[in-house]
This record gives sequence, C-alpha cells and structure tokens, in this order.
Amino acid sequence: MAGHDLDRFTAAYADTALADSIDDDGLSLRLHGLQGLAPDTVRRMRVDCAAFRLEAGDVAEEFGVVDVASDFWRERNGQPYGGFLDGDYPGAAARRLTQVARRFPRSELYLDDDGLVHSR
Repeated sequence: MAGHDLDRFTAAYADTALADSIDDDGLSLRLHGLQGLAPDTVRRMRVDCAAFRLEAGDVAEEFGVVDVASDFWRERNGQPYGGFLDGDYPGAAARRLTQVARRFPRSELYLDDDGLVHSR
C-alpha cells in the first residue's frame, strides 16, 4: 500500500479488483499490488467506495468490511460468482446491497504503458 493511504474498505475493494482482473498475458493484476494502482484509479476507487457506503448506510456496516467491499466490486461488474445474492447475506440486506451496487457503472482495470494499473 506504499504511496496510497487507503481505508480498510477501499483497500479490500482494490485488492479484489486487482485479483479479478488480468493483463494481456492472462496474468492477474494482483501481481502489481496496491502500490501499482495509478493515482487516478485510487481516487476513483475512493469516491466509489465512499459513495457506496454512504448510500448503503447501516446495511453495509452490519457485515465484514472485506466481504462487503469484495462483493461490491463483483456485483457492480455483474460477475457470475460472489456478489450479495450468493447466500451469505440475509434476503433484505442482500437485495438492498445489490440494488445500491448495481447503480454504479461497470469498472475495468487494465495495465497501461506507464506500468500502472488504470480503470475505465
């Protein structure tokens, strides 16, 4: 996390995003670690995570930070695994968190020519 002062939620979100993303050679972007994130990507992740937590409110706070952060990344991107409806959350909470997460546009990480991980 050198160079990036991330709260636990955003760090867990970023770690999941890196782990679930691959480069052109099929390698996980997690190899680049959190320190490999471009500053603009870190800013965007901070804003998205803060907005998600604000909108989800107490519902998001009832469950583990790492689980909710990881499932936010997966849910917003429509991944077939993980997410809030996978059975780990009670029905009403799962529906609420899913509704909030799906309001965010999909996000994709990629390794740019500058050697840093960017988002689009």
